[in-house]
Amino acid sequence: MENKNPSAIEYHETTKLGYINLKTKPSLYKSYNIDPAITLEGRSIEINTPTLDCVDLANSGQTPVGLTEIATLLNLSSGIIKSNISTTAGPVDYRAASSAGALYPIETYLICGDLQDIPAGIYHFSPKDNVLIKIAEGDYRALLSSGRSEHQEISNSPIVLVYTSIIWRSTWKYRARGYRYSLWDNGTILSNLINASNALGIPNKLYLGFIDNTVNDLLGLDGVKEAATCMVTLGAQSVQHVHNPTHNTIKVNPDYNNDIEYDEVTKMHQATKINSPSELDKWLTTIPERYEYPAGESKLSTKLIPPIESRSIHDTITNRGSTRRFQRTSISKTHLIHLLNSSTNPAKSDFLNENRPSLLEFYFIVNSVEGVPRGAYYYSLNNSSLELIKSGNFRSDAGHLCFEQALGYDSSVVAFIMADLTSLTTEYGDRGYRAAQIEAGMRGGQLYLSAYSLGLGASGITFYDDSVTEFFSPHASTATPMFVVTIGKTSNQNSVRPFRSKVAVKLDAMARGAGQIF
Repeated sequence: MENKNPSAIEYHETTKLGYINLKTKPSLYKSYNIDPAITLEGRSIEINTPTLDCVDLANSGQTPVGLTEIATLLNLSSGIIKSNISTTAGPVDYRAASSAGALYPIETYLICGDLQDIPAGIYHFSPKDNVLIKIAEGDYRALLSSGRSEHQEISNSPIVLVYTSIIWRSTWKYRARGYRYSLWDNGTILSNLINASNALGIPNKLYLGFIDNTVNDLLGLDGVKEAATCMVTLGAQSVQHVHNPTHNTIKVNPDYNNDIEYDEVTKMHQATKINSPSELDKWLTTIPERYEYPAGESKLSTKLIPPIESRSIHDTITNRGSTRRFQRTSISKTHLIHLLNSSTNPAKSDFLNENRPSLLEFYFIVNSVEGVPRGAYYYSLNNSSLELIKSGNFRSDAGHLCFEQALGYDSSVVAFIMADLTSLTTEYGDRGYRAAQIEAGMRGGQLYLSAYSLGLGASGITFYDDSVTEFFSPHASTATPMFVVTIGKTSNQNSVRPFRSKVAVKLDAMARGAGQIF
């Protein structure tokens, strides 16, 4: 032992507890400070299509895309829909799509040919100012398809939206797990976008097949602090485009203050990248057929969808907000049928088709649904039916699995969106992990929208990963949870309720030595 040895001080400093460090919180907005910008203010329109009809309208129209349509889609997917005033901290802006912790890590870029009121170029959407900022001139759509004939529909689409993640916005609060959350947030944005696009009659398709470095370079991104995650094409196909071989994208590095790079996050994202034409070719191969394991007796079929009214997609999105407390009352069987149908409907993408409508598996705990026995269920996409795994009152289990939160206990139903990652990464490579997380966010986002449109409440929620798998096993023994949503009727007192499950009480007692034999 030596005097003045700094080891004791270093240890003590690194083991201190404190609230989250607000001094290092990254800005929620990326700013280019470029004039002039194309303003979207006052250009969007109100879409009166019922929310539940939007799923069935997928790619059924050929509406031309102009500034009005772009303004509407961007505002309803990535825009600011409302602001609240915190009595202790000031104004808080809320965006159209749900985001874990309201951290909004996803940025939106638009790449287009010449459109009405929008010259060809690369644009960044600024939700704070509700404008499009041009960061490069020219038509670069051909670069996005990397010369692949299978992907000419990317370059032939009038508009391509590229989504990126500023990962530190999520990892600042959620650390390495924040990478998952950023992809979920990407998915909820996509859910809003696809619903609104369907309602407007604008064809759309999601792509994860692109060479990451090509897209990152095109947008002026480093691929680490901010990186492209996926793309969506909008509009009817057209071959009238020109590739500008030289470009000078304006680069703006995200504003950081003492950001922490989590090695496991960097390693994970790099592993999910497509780095070469040969790797892209592998991604573009035939999509594997989906295989399901039989569960149990069907307790609810969704083959026949009973009619029901739902709010317009505009009203649903602009009034959306996460529920903090449920009434602990029942929802109807018809409600559940529509929730199941809308959230599992096939999405048009380059990694899904009729034979593989989803990368995911859908499990539920039914706490209180009229005409449906309480229990744990598996939803079969092949059979369009809710199949019973085990019957019983699992409210306490639901509360525990939902990270010891009352929302799981009080809800009418809890959706556990899961994936067999071993099979997925074998079939799709590590890119399949990114696809599965994004799709999980989309499915969860659709549950949000469907629930709100029916006058119900919903809340995405964190969870105990392995405990969820154990609860639904042996049927779910190879699956791991990706996204969890609680659904029910929102309480008039919509504030967080203190909660402790019977499961946690037992585990705490055992941790203190209860039941041990010495």
